[in-house]
Amino acid sequence: MRKDTAVKVRGRVCASIIKRDNSCFFQLEKLESQGGILGIHKSHLLEESDSEEDELLENPRLSSRKTECASVSELPKLESTDNNSSLPTDPPMKLLFIHPPSLIEELYPPFAEVTPREGALEGAERMLLSDNSLESLTYLVTTQWLVLFYREKPCPLAIWQWLFQIMCLSCDKRISSGAYSNISALVKGAKAMDQAHSIFFPSLTDIFDILTNLGVDKERLSDNDVLPQVDDEVFPPPSQSIFSNFCRLLGYLKLCVETCPEYYSVASLEDFIVLVANISLDTNLYQEVLPGDITEFFQALVGEIPSSHWACSVESLAGKLSALSQHHHNKLYVARLITGTTHRLSTLQMSVCRKGIELLIEKPPTTSAKTNTEFARAVLIYYYHLKPSSFDFKTCYKMYSILAMLALFLNLSQLVWTNAKSEREFAQLLGALSDKVRDDPNHPERGLVKDMLIQMKLEFEGRKAIKKQTDLSAVVFTDIS
Repeated sequence: MRKDTAVKVRGRVCASIIKRDNSCFFQLEKLESQGGILGIHKSHLLEESDSEEDELLENPRLSSRKTECASVSELPKLESTDNNSSLPTDPPMKLLFIHPPSLIEELYPPFAEVTPREGALEGAERMLLSDNSLESLTYLVTTQWLVLFYREKPCPLAIWQWLFQIMCLSCDKRISSGAYSNISALVKGAKAMDQAHSIFFPSLTDIFDILTNLGVDKERLSDNDVLPQVDDEVFPPPSQSIFSNFCRLLGYLKLCVETCPEYYSVASLEDFIVLVANISLDTNLYQEVLPGDITEFFQALVGEIPSSHWACSVESLAGKLSALSQHHHNKLYVARLITGTTHRLSTLQMSVCRKGIELLIEKPPTTSAKTNTEFARAVLIYYYHLKPSSFDFKTCYKMYSILAMLALFLNLSQLVWTNAKSEREFAQLLGALSDKVRDDPNHPERGLVKDMLIQMKLEFEGRKAIKKQTDLSAVVFTDIS
């Protein structure tokens, strides 16, 4: 970005300069054509010297994808072919990052567009105002000078926003990473000094504005059926720095929520979760960002929802997350993102799986199921009643995704059986359905579905054996509806 266009570009990338009370060093004048300043971070993308993390940042595929749950999600590998003779390996995803990004190519001073109160500036502020050279600004961003200066007093809002915007939109990895390191330390320092009110907390509008400047198309973001088409316009893939900045955004937002959970309402936390899940369906982001980073973000935000609101939030989130895309493979991908070791994530994942299956099955017999046991049985019976000739490629592809979500559902839920006979009949139903899906050399997708059902049956019987060995027969498990 050239200096002569810096003001115009900053006008595009800012959302609203937020005024703070008199405890800040100065008052900010509202700019006519601006909205808020936004940023991007990631909790593990800290220093430039982190060589291992830098290597992963440059090529996240060096690390294994973290989408899979243990056991039940270790599904038969789907082979990609050119003639649709087998099921696709990857979900179709969406194309969201399609516009040229508006990035910061050259640093600008944090006080360029504000009028500080007379006599309020000292130290770092005076240095910034008196020396706007690129060398000085780079020094402030890439060292801990600002953190040391503001370790015992509140940091001015303009500096928070300056660092935040640089993290979001700088195309220089060293600059954006240094800005993240500084602002993260400032957040922790403000919390330690009981000055949390001085922290810059990004709003949903702020996040939307940054995503727009990173190249996201807002109309496509709000469309839950915007799958790539054969005749779709060919968009150049975004640079890797775009997704590095997106990860920093997740990291900073996660840090803000964990530091001051009371600042965000339950509705805001839910909106952040749904927005990030939607962005995660972008085709290019899917290739560049580790799913584990998104999962950690979900876990942090879900953990901060008050217990009194959790039951309602699960229902609300499950409905919104399962409706982000109409395609069954995308629904499965979103469900697998919500994985983790906490009870809340497990409950949410189970609810997303159930809701997603209900939305996918035509004339669903599952909606009347009151318990998880009835629901799982209804799904299998629905497919058992299909004619053998119905298992064509399209049906098997969709069935595979549904069974994968059902497998997750079975692994997470504690099914309650009225007697040993009903439990045995469920295992027999899995076997009968696998027998009905007949192998055909001309339809290898049927073999994958058949293998899925056999694996589900073996895992179900394996859990029964473990239950008997550990003498859990007398324990009454709560059926989470």
